[in-house]
Amino acid sequence: NRRRLARASKLAAYARANRAKLTIEQAREIRVSSETGPVLSAKYGVNKALINRIKRGETWREYSTPFSGL
Repeated sequence: NRRRLARASKLAAYARANRAKLTIEQAREIRVSSETGPVLSAKYGVNKALINRIKRGETWREYSTPFSGL
């Protein structure tokens, strides 16, 4: 299980490296922010739908924490 999570983390990081508009740090900021989707999308220059998916945990998941799959 630990090896599977490590592999998933590496694959996700590789996939984001060349085409991502956000960094993992920005995704963390979005996840904990209390600002609305439109405000955050203007701030980071991405679509509001992406902001909502990050907040719901559907994308930019954290594989480094034991609670990532919950």
